[in-house]
Amino acid sequence: MKSESTAVGAVLTIFLLAVTAVVAGFLATIGATAAGMPTPQSGSFDLRPLVYFIVGTVSAAVLLGPVAAGLCHFMAKKRGSDSSMLVAAASVCLLAFLAGFGCYKGSKIADHRRFEKLQHSRAQQAALYAQIRNDPTVVVRERWFEVEDGRKTAYEQSLSDAAIVYHAETIGELYTSDPAHAAFLLANQSIDEALLAKRFDQALEELTNRNTENSELFAILMNPKAKKEWLQSVAASNALKGEKFPALKLLVNTKFPALGHEAGNSDGRNRR
Repeated sequence: MKSESTAVGAVLTIFLLAVTAVVAGFLATIGATAAGMPTPQSGSFDLRPLVYFIVGTVSAAVLLGPVAAGLCHFMAKKRGSDSSMLVAAASVCLLAFLAGFGCYKGSKIADHRRFEKLQHSRAQQAALYAQIRNDPTVVVRERWFEVEDGRKTAYEQSLSDAAIVYHAETIGELYTSDPAHAAFLLANQSIDEALLAKRFDQALEELTNRNTENSELFAILMNPKAKKEWLQSVAASNALKGEKFPALKLLVNTKFPALGHEAGNSDGRNRR
């Protein structure tokens, strides 16, 4: 009889555990919905209700035993009651609802704060960008390229923005003071042609004599002020006859045939 009673008690405990876990899962989802979680629409795919249900179910199954043991000890000591499992099941279900409500509400508050922080950051960047647009020399005077905050980000973005017109003198000063962004500066259309030509000669010498590819060479060739003769010089370089510089070869092959075709048409027009 004792063994049968123990078996029945075990079955009832497992049944209560399963029911409590399922009910807690639903209550966690209901709590999140009460906090503002939208209910899935027909045809839509939203995993959040399922996530709350699974987390609530697993948490209830894990917590029921410890909560029941704690209540059993408390109630036996204070009141001599043996209904600790039922009280524990009700407590866990209530906690599941409150946890679902609190977690979703907390996530919405965190999302709102992140959104406000992002909006504030965007406003700051816009203000810094407007400052560069109104006075590009500020990046040299205040050495924005040396700081590690939004000023450096705004400066870097401005170098590739055609709407922000730097003076040639400013680009020259930046090229001297900020070697880390040399390629961006060489690609800027406001750069002085003399500086661009000087740096092209150096980059071409590195390519042909040292067989070294310089990232600045790409920037020079992509600059709107790049001369056709420069592309022709690179195309004629022995360095491009091998397979060592595929990216540079692709750039030259993309631009040079069009230039050669244009030159051929020009010669034909002159002969006519």
